[in-house]
Amino acid sequence: MVVDKTSKEYKDKQKLKKAEYYEKNKHKWTKYRETNKDKGVQKLWYQNNRERLLIKQKKYGSENKEKIKEYSSDYATGKNFKLYSWKKNGLIDDYDLVWERYCNTKICDLCNVELTLEKKITTTRKCMDHCHKTGIFRNIVCHKCNMARKELYKSSKSGHKGVFLVNDSGRIRWRYKSRRFKTKKECLCYKFIYLMKNL
Repeated sequence: MVVDKTSKEYKDKQKLKKAEYYEKNKHKWTKYRETNKDKGVQKLWYQNNRERLLIKQKKYGSENKEKIKEYSSDYATGKNFKLYSWKKNGLIDDYDLVWERYCNTKICDLCNVELTLEKKITTTRKCMDHCHKTGIFRNIVCHKCNMARKELYKSSKSGHKGVFLVNDSGRIRWRYKSRRFKTKKECLCYKFIYLMKNL
């Protein structure tokens, strides 16, 4: 039987197990804290083993120079951070190929705008676009096109183009364009009136 570790039930069971284990062994933790209150156990251990650790570090550094150089260059370009965020957002694809495409693309695949690499969110900032259902990579686009695709996906989910659900810090509201409504009926009435005025 395969256990789904992302499910709420599994996480709740794990929390209960941890709480039970802590309650059973509470006396051990309190006893340990009391006996080692004045001792800086880790500090003492580090001071006693400092030379051995430094030798170990130097040895690892000399044996794995290429590996360290490659990792540091990837880190400097932001590769590791980007790949981590893509995996977290649900991308399931060959990460190295996607990264190469990301680095080599200079123009948006959808609107042909020149892409920029900025820390602040701008309309021309380079983004990786993928399907949130399947996790398959689609293309490299600007932030504006990426957000437009998300809006399209949301509106198609609700069944009424331009009308979709938003979560306002715990409160669920309907949204049409820039306005938010408490019920779907209010939202659709506003949409109908808006369209009638502007036709």
